[in-house]
Amino acid sequence: RRHRRTAGHHAPPDEPVYPAVLLGTDMAGPFELAGAYATFATAGRPSDVHTVRRILAADGTVLYDAASRPPRPGRVLDAGIAVQIRSALEQAICCGTGTQAALGGDVAQFGQTGTTLGGQPAWFAGSTPDLTTVVWTGAHEGTDGLLSGGGLPAQVWRSYMGQAADATGQEFPD
Repeated sequence: RRHRRTAGHHAPPDEPVYPAVLLGTDMAGPFELAGAYATFATAGRPSDVHTVRRILAADGTVLYDAASRPPRPGRVLDAGIAVQIRSALEQAICCGTGTQAALGGDVAQFGQTGTTLGGQPAWFAGSTPDLTTVVWTGAHEGTDGLLSGGGLPAQVWRSYMGQAADATGQEFPD
């Protein structure tokens, strides 16, 4: 739990932890997942999660630019642990449940699918060296049909990251 908390995942302190999988099985929202995955991508350095990259005025003046915010100092997770987690998550895309997220070519990437027991919601979280993105999908109560993190969320992630990420030939830091 301590490693997940320092990587950006803040489960309630009284929530039980089940060490069944690499990242645990307690609940996490899209922002927490993005923060944790960005920390893995940067070999343990913290990243600020944001949904808006830049805001421009009608005349083109930059009103807000997330890139202009100063980086958070230090590491919040040992680089070796972050690299090991990242290595395990690379397997989900190359040969696991996340193969539909594969960007192909010379793009370093890692990610993981997620699906609840009821099949709703489902998500895919992943990173390239320059961008971390989480895709969450859900359905209205009473809607039939099961979702799978390796299906629609992985496909949406691949479509978006294929256009938004500029990571061809880049490597993750160690």
